[in-house]
Amino acid sequence: MAKSKLIVADPINGKSTMYELNDDQFRIFKGLKIGSKIDGSSVNVEGELTITGGSDHGGFPMRSDVLGGVKKYVLLTKGVGFRSNQKGLKRRKLVRGNTITEEIYQINTLLTNKSQLKPPTTKKEVPSDIDLTSKENEAKTTKKEDISKIETKEKQENELSEKKSKTVSKDEAEKAKPTTDEVNPPVVEAGKPLDKKSVPPTKKKMKTTKNPEKTLHQNEKEK
Repeated sequence: MAKSKLIVADPINGKSTMYELNDDQFRIFKGLKIGSKIDGSSVNVEGELTITGGSDHGGFPMRSDVLGGVKKYVLLTKGVGFRSNQKGLKRRKLVRGNTITEEIYQINTLLTNKSQLKPPTTKKEVPSDIDLTSKENEAKTTKKEDISKIETKEKQENELSEKKSKTVSKDEAEKAKPTTDEVNPPVVEAGKPLDKKSVPPTKKKMKTTKNPEKTLHQNEKEK
């Protein structure tokens, strides 16, 4: 017969330790049910142990709602031996009863000794009033600095937008101003010839000949 295993879980440390049980030690657990308590000194463990479950050599788990040390199929919806993500799903699974027999290979226990469950006493450092006030002041100063930075950025953006609008308005005003010739056209007195400089140049119209044959006949007659 293979040696059985005893798993002891410590709720304080969150760790579990494994012990090998000989035949004499296993006889102490034989016939006990899930939820029963036993003194750990018989298994060289300090404290009181409560049985929480176990499994046989094939890995089939023990269930507290199955009476006796039998092995049978049970219709399960949740709990030990069956996990499902879908609601309302049922499966028939092979499980062990709640009683420890010779076919049980692993026994799961929980350490429940009150003396060992007390956590170590540690002094908690209480912050003084000075520390609290200093932290509050630091937080206030940081908030004020952030607000001042935001305000300066907004002022700079407003100044830049005003400068841009002014430059655009000046350019538009210069474009809209009339020229000197349009405002004061040149005045010509009666009897005086116009200066070529004062008169704007005009495009000369080119003479176009409508019938080139007539011009040829006229030239021949002149000759």
